[in-house]
Amino acid sequence: SVSLSLETGPNTITITATSPNGHVATRTEYVTLGTVPTLTMILPADRSFGYPGEPLNLQAAATDVEGDAIAYQVRVDGTLVRDWSSEPSTTWTPTEQQLGLHAIEAGARDDFGGATSRTIRVLVVHKPVEPSE
Repeated sequence: SVSLSLETGPNTITITATSPNGHVATRTEYVTLGTVPTLTMILPADRSFGYPGEPLNLQAAATDVEGDAIAYQVRVDGTLVRDWSSEPSTTWTPTEQQLGLHAIEAGARDDFGGATSRTIRVLVVHKPVEPSE
């Protein structure tokens, strides 16, 4: 077993083995190391408020250095809300039973399995009552 450091992009690996009798075998392999997408935006903003019965628009945006297609996934408190999809937005409508702080995780991955995620927090509270005049 040998560990190698690879550079992003194409890499050439040549392995040469020599037996005790002096026989030599060489093999060359080509490996391309990709990059992980970068999440550039997630909405709503961290520490936003949500209200029971009102849909929250959950959006993510990501970039990939190689220009690979990106798929998005969204979880609320670890529960899958939207599985991997090219669509970067979905909605979540909290219920009265979901008052409190919630972790919303947006994930992005490219076609080669490079993945990243980021978590924001949303506090679900009762909607403030407008004062009557």
